[in-house]
Amino acid sequence: MKKNNKKYRQILPGLMVEDIPLMTSEIEKKLKNVSLSSYKGSLMEANVVTAYYTPFAKGRWVIIAGEKLKNGDWELFGYMHLLCWEWGSIYLSELQRMLDNGTYIERDLHCAGKKVKDLLY
Repeated sequence: MKKNNKKYRQILPGLMVEDIPLMTSEIEKKLKNVSLSSYKGSLMEANVVTAYYTPFAKGRWVIIAGEKLKNGDWELFGYMHLLCWEWGSIYLSELQRMLDNGTYIERDLHCAGKKVKDLLY
């Protein structure tokens, strides 16, 4: 559904939200300029490139690095919380598939300039 040149999607009966893309050209540019080998010390002090979350659950993906694959997908690395916090990788296509299958995932629009430790709950 489009409204005021914005795309919306239904997440619950009668509840529409703005459809914000999980990946943008700005995020891609930031990811291309980040290398995990450049981090010295604790990764908790790493700059956050982007973050995703599930507003109705405890899912959180705090992304600090990524690599674009030959097939166009992105392998994203960061600190993630599903049942517990852990460092790991997730493919952008996996997040998109969850979104397409009805899991409400949002991109955090307020993580610019933050460190990993700032986004933990």
